[in-house]
Amino acid sequence: MNPTAPPWKLYGWAGLLIDWIYLKDLKRHLVHEHLSPARFLGQNTLSGHYFGCYSPVEGTTFQKPFHEFGYIACEASYEEQRGFHLARMAVDHPGALAGGKKYWGIEKVEGSFEEGEGYALRINTAGGRVRPTVIFEKRFSMGYWERDFSFLSFLKDRPIRFRITYYGELFYCRIRKDRLWNEGRVIPLLFDDCWITMHPPEFLR
Repeated sequence: MNPTAPPWKLYGWAGLLIDWIYLKDLKRHLVHEHLSPARFLGQNTLSGHYFGCYSPVEGTTFQKPFHEFGYIACEASYEEQRGFHLARMAVDHPGALAGGKKYWGIEKVEGSFEEGEGYALRINTAGGRVRPTVIFEKRFSMGYWERDFSFLSFLKDRPIRFRITYYGELFYCRIRKDRLWNEGRVIPLLFDDCWITMHPPEFLR
């Protein structure tokens, strides 16, 4: 399949479980050998899980619904650049599966997703090895945000940086989860009615 070239535009909701962990608890085997974990407030870094539930509306790249589940190993650095390192991701859309690898160097696997009431997802990855469930329950709004997040990856053995822009209402949440573990203090956030733009990558050398 020849996936759609970036930028990609998505619409829906996106949940983040930001895991504020000690560097010693980092899953280093999931961090690319040429990236260094970046510190966040002392001997800590940021890790976490990502959940996306997207709908095909006017202006979006894909014309069918799809879902994503990803694990962010840490905030990382490469020379003078910093960004999050997305170590693993499962999706249920063939275009997103192929495009993630071709354009952003993200190794994605096929997964199946079951939506629940409100903001709930149950995920089954290929082989059934990972079967987490998460439910986000809104507590209070933090207002409308338009925010860029930077990511670092490797494409054809070359380091790249790419941006993902989120524009939507951000909520601090209460969560219920199963088969999903964290190492530190979890900060649960939800972007609702959110427009997401995945920008083309930039080679760093």
